[in-house]
Amino acid sequence: MMQERVAAEAEFKSKYEVYFRLRQLIMANRQDFEALMSAVDAATTDAEKERSQEEVRRLWTRRGTRAKRWRAAFDVLHEELAGIKESLARYSEQAWPSSEGAASPPASHDS
Repeated sequence: MMQERVAAEAEFKSKYEVYFRLRQLIMANRQDFEALMSAVDAATTDAEKERSQEEVRRLWTRRGTRAKRWRAAFDVLHEELAGIKESLARYSEQAWPSSEGAASPPASHDS
């Protein structure tokens, strides 16, 4: 059981690193689009508005498919990480059952 827990922890860490990087990419991409949409809203002339809208279209053409793949991978990792977290919680529960009179898990000295 200890080997399974260690393997699950390693898998969680590895997948979480990818998940975190994907989240950063998704958020940066979203901010880029929000900035361009703000430029569209702030445009004072039709020509400015059209230029800004064209820039949004160009950016979407360049990034749209990639952004959809990022989001799909992010969603899959989110579900996988949730499952691994549940497994880790079960391993902890088996190692330290929570019943009256049972010993508590050792206190963490990380703080």
